[in-house]
Amino acid sequence: MRALRLTRAAGAIAGLMVAIAIGPTPAHAQEAAVSADLVVRLLEAGLNTTAVINEISGRCIDFSVDSPGVEQRLRAAGGDNQLLQRLRGFCYAGSGSAGALAFGRTLYFGLFAGFANSSIVGYETTDVVEARRGPNIGVEVSYQPDGSGFGLQTGLIYVPKGEYVPVSATIPVGHTLRLDYVEIPLLARWAFDLNGSSMRPVLLAGASLGLKTACLFEFDSGADLGCEDNIEVNAFDVGASVGVGVDVAVVGRWSVSPSIRYSRGMTTVASGQDGKNSSLQAGVSIRIAN
Repeated sequence: MRALRLTRAAGAIAGLMVAIAIGPTPAHAQEAAVSADLVVRLLEAGLNTTAVINEISGRCIDFSVDSPGVEQRLRAAGGDNQLLQRLRGFCYAGSGSAGALAFGRTLYFGLFAGFANSSIVGYETTDVVEARRGPNIGVEVSYQPDGSGFGLQTGLIYVPKGEYVPVSATIPVGHTLRLDYVEIPLLARWAFDLNGSSMRPVLLAGASLGLKTACLFEFDSGADLGCEDNIEVNAFDVGASVGVGVDVAVVGRWSVSPSIRYSRGMTTVASGQDGKNSSLQAGVSIRIAN
């Protein structure tokens, strides 16, 4: 039943994203790509960096700032370091590109799907324990201002956490401690433009807030037992997160972003115990720029 609800939610979100993709777009998004000649003319007309960026905002460029002779032309016309850096953050629609790439916009909405490897750490036990592994899915929202390397990322991500205790001399029946959370990441992201490339590396760092949605002992025999009678699991899981990824522009406003993120709990899993959640998540986001 939980899987069905998650599937329906993902389907509804996917439908919304498609509606966004085919819905009305600003008129300037359909204009021709900006040439280096146009930028030079704007500079020679006396426009400063802010005015030039405002004039061409929302459009792609058909040149690379670092191509031979381009930077010199822009500087000779009055372009400064700030303008050159802003232009490097624009989407590129030159020959051989994937089209009008998604970079250079501000808001990105994505569907995330991946795999999580989770365990509980920081407590003493004589049992042999193993990580719990499972798929995780969700939605992401990123704010990356045009031309800026710094942005923010959040969303709603289902993350399976807990641990597996196999059969041993002291444990007659193997079981999984299933702790399910809906996690809200609150991350700063640093994206590094690669001179008009369709890829940019990303660093992620920040916090995460997990909202507990389920706590069960799942026995290898097939029986389930609620946690409430055995441990008092906290409703919230606050952690610190770091990660790396790469934004890959595909076509138009679409891009994909594979990433790996590690989260370590800062609060204990249960009252009166020392164990904290530890989770490594790897997956891919399919994103659309607004």
